[in-house]
Amino acid sequence: MASQWLLAVLISMTGALLLWNQALLEPSCAPDSTAPFAPSFKVVVVADLHLAGPRTAWVDRVRRESFMRTVFQKAYRRLNPDALVVLGDVSDAGRKSNDAQWNAVVARFWDMVRPFAAVPIQIVVGNHDVGDHHDPGFSRRLPRFAASFPGLDDTCGSHFTWHGVDFVSLNAMALHGDGCSVCSRVKEHLESTSSAVQRHHKESGQEQDIRSHNIEGGDGDGVVKPVLLLHLPLHRADENACTVVDLPRCAPWHDLEGNCLEVGSSPPLVPPQEDPYRVGQDVLSLEASAQVLQSFRPRLVFSGHTHRWCDLVHADGTREVTVPSLSWRNRDDPSFVLATFQSNSSAFSIQRCMLARESTVILLYVLWGFTMVSWLLVAAFVMLRRLRSKSVKPE
Repeated sequence: MASQWLLAVLISMTGALLLWNQALLEPSCAPDSTAPFAPSFKVVVVADLHLAGPRTAWVDRVRRESFMRTVFQKAYRRLNPDALVVLGDVSDAGRKSNDAQWNAVVARFWDMVRPFAAVPIQIVVGNHDVGDHHDPGFSRRLPRFAASFPGLDDTCGSHFTWHGVDFVSLNAMALHGDGCSVCSRVKEHLESTSSAVQRHHKESGQEQDIRSHNIEGGDGDGVVKPVLLLHLPLHRADENACTVVDLPRCAPWHDLEGNCLEVGSSPPLVPPQEDPYRVGQDVLSLEASAQVLQSFRPRLVFSGHTHRWCDLVHADGTREVTVPSLSWRNRDDPSFVLATFQSNSSAFSIQRCMLARESTVILLYVLWGFTMVSWLLVAAFVMLRRLRSKSVKPE
C-alpha cells in the first residue's frame, strides 16, 4: 500500500511539473486592453533569433529552437497579433553558410513561425545573415536573403503599409556612406522611399507632424509618420543613454557581449560601467543616424542587434525601442515586444513581453528527470515485490 501511495505521489509530481513547464513558457504580457484608441492593430516584434548553423551541437539547437517555436505558438494564440516583424539575425552563421546550409536554416525559420502564417510577416536583414558591408561576399549574399523573404528589394530594404501605417526597413549594414556599391544603392533606396512616404502623406491629406514619446504615444490626430525598422540601432554612445540600463541575466554558455548579471546573483547597487559601442558595427554613425531621421522623421524606430532592451528618445524627439534577443543562446531572460497601433493615426503603445529563463527551465528538467528516475525505481520495486510474493509457496 505504501509503495502504491508513493507511486501516486510521483505521478502527481510529474503532472505538476508538466503544468509548470507550460506556465513558464507563456509570455508575461497580455493584449493592451487599456489602450485609449480603437480600432487598432497589434504587431509582435522579435529580434536576433540566431538559428544555429551546421557547427552547433544538435542537442543545443533542438532545445533552443524548440523553445522559440513554443514562444511563437503561445504568442499568437494568446496575443492574437495582426503581424510579425523580425529585426534581423534570423541565422547565427548565415554569413558563413553555403546555399544548402542557408536554405536549411530558412526552412527551419518558416516552420518555426508557422502559427503566424495567416498574418503578414516582415523580415529585416541582419549582420549575421549577410555579414558587414566590408566582408567579402556581402553583396552576393543580399540577393539570397531577399529571395528567402518576400517583400524585400535588391538592397534587402522595404516599404509597406499595414492598416494605414507606413513601415520602412533599411539595410543598416550598408548605411556607411563610404561609396561602396551596396551603400550607394541603399542611399538611393532611402531617398526614393522617403519620397514615396511623403507622397503617401500628401495624398492622404496629412500635414501635421505629431510624434509620440511615451509608453502610450500619440494623440490620435495629425500625420502618420512611418515606423522605421533597423537591425543596428541609431547612434548612441553606450547603454547609459537608455531610460533604464538593461542588465541581462547570463551564464557562462551565453554569447553576450558587455556586462550581465550572473544567474542566481543579486543586482548590484551601482550599475557597472558600460563599454562604448563601436560605430558602424554596434550602432549607426552619427551621420547615418541624422540622415535617416531627417529623411523619414519617424514617429518610432525599432532596432535589434545588441541583445538588450533599450527605450530612449533621441535629441530630435524620435523614440527608439531596441528589442532584446529572443534566443536563449544570447541571454538567460529573452523577451519580445507587442506594439499596438491605431489605424491611420500616430497613437501607439509598447509592451515588453518577458519569457521563461533558461536556467529556470533547466532546473525544471533536472527536477523532472529526478522524478522520472524515482518513478522508475518505485515501479521496479513494486514489480519485484509482487514477483517475490508470488514465488513464495505456502507451507
